[in-house]
Amino acid sequence: MAGFRESKPADGAEPEEPRPRGLDELIGKGGSEKDFPDLADELKGIGDIADLLREIGRERRRFGEDLMRLFEVRWQKEG
Repeated sequence: MAGFRESKPADGAEPEEPRPRGLDELIGKGGSEKDFPDLADELKGIGDIADLLREIGRERRRFGEDLMRLFEVRWQKEG
């Protein structure tokens, strides 16, 4: 996963603290996976779906690239 670089605001003020990620962002600092197991399971499921969609996109791009290579070879032989 790509990281984000920190920069100061244009007005010279100090940058804000990094935002919390994951479950803490949704339920606050006091909660945890143990406190909200259903929510944690739902978020993991959503993450799994996102991973599947990402992999499907990669496969589709690979298929498209292979198809383009096939046509390039065929056009070069005919020309």
